[in-house]
Order: sequence, then structure tokens, then C-alpha cells
Amino acid sequence: MTHTITRATRLTATAAAALLTISALTACSDDSQDPPASSQSSQDDNDKSSDKDEASGKDAPGTDQSKAVFDAYTPPKPVGSATNKDGVTFDVFAVKDTDGLTDLTFQVTSPESASVELAGWDWSQYPTLATKGSQTALQPLTVNRLFRSDIEKTCICSGQLHISQAPKVQHVLYEQLPDDVDEVKVRYSGFAPITVKVTD
Repeated sequence: MTHTITRATRLTATAAAALLTISALTACSDDSQDPPASSQSSQDDNDKSSDKDEASGKDAPGTDQSKAVFDAYTPPKPVGSATNKDGVTFDVFAVKDTDGLTDLTFQVTSPESASVELAGWDWSQYPTLATKGSQTALQPLTVNRLFRSDIEKTCICSGQLHISQAPKVQHVLYEQLPDDVDEVKVRYSGFAPITVKVTD
């Protein structure tokens, strides 16, 4: 038996296929338009959030916070001070008994710029620590280092060569104090001794 496809049937099938294709394209087009709207909405939300942060004074990422940090900093207060005849001031902040060592924190300031022998190789010029009843004083711990083909002794410390009104806190290490010592005299040439409590 032979089936004959008429021209009308072919036209009907072609029209149906065309309608299906148009419907599919329309659906794809509608789907692709949704993300940009969502993206724009997200951007608007971010802008509004940023505006709210600025209005409320919250810190925005990437802003300069240095002023806030410096304003919040409080310089340490010395536990003892001495001033010599030239107006140079020697401040002691702490003598700490650390694990196997003693750490002296101090600074030297001057109303005018001046040279000072407080470099690492000037270890013998650094302050010493004297304990009650002792006939000797602790000098800074030193190490030997190679400098310009020579072996040089230098203290385990932070040094400086010039002093001024601008403070510069320094540290120097000594051997550990005896267990029964809770107070020391910090002696620095040209200044009256400063008695300081030892802290942990």
C-alpha cells in the first residue's frame, strides 16, 4: 500500500517545526536576560552597603589607618630617670628576668643633637647592673664577629651613635640574675645610679 504525502501535509509539518524553533529560541533569550538583571541588582546592593559603611564610619578595606594607630599608641613611662649636667636624660623602662637572660630597656635623650658611644662595639660603655651586697656589676653579653678581616667583640644589644630629643628605645642583654635578686642598680657613666625592681 503506498502512502502519498501531500503538499498541504508538508507545509503543516514545516510550520509546526518553525513554531517549535521560535519557542525554543524565545526561551533561551529569556534565560540569558535574567543574569544581567541579577548582576545589576547585586551591584546596587553593594553600592548601598558601601554608602551605609561610609555613613556609619566603618573602616573600608584599603583605607589608611596609620593615624588611628599612632593616635592609639602610648609611649612607655620610665620607672627611673637621671639627668646629667649637660641636660642629657637617661631613662630606664624595665629590667626583665627572662629565660636565662636579663633584658634592660632604656633610652638616652638630649636637648641638642650629640654623639654617643652606644654602638655594639662600645659594649664597655653600656650601663651595668649591680646587685645589693655585690662587689661586681654585670656587663652586657658579647659575641665575637668578623668585621673587615678582624675579630671584633660586640654586645647583644640595639645600638645608636647619635642622640637627640627624639627618643629611641634600646635593649641590651646580660646574664641571668640570681634567683633571690628582685632589685638592681642600673649604673651608666655620667649619671646617678637608678634603682629598679626586676620584673618577669
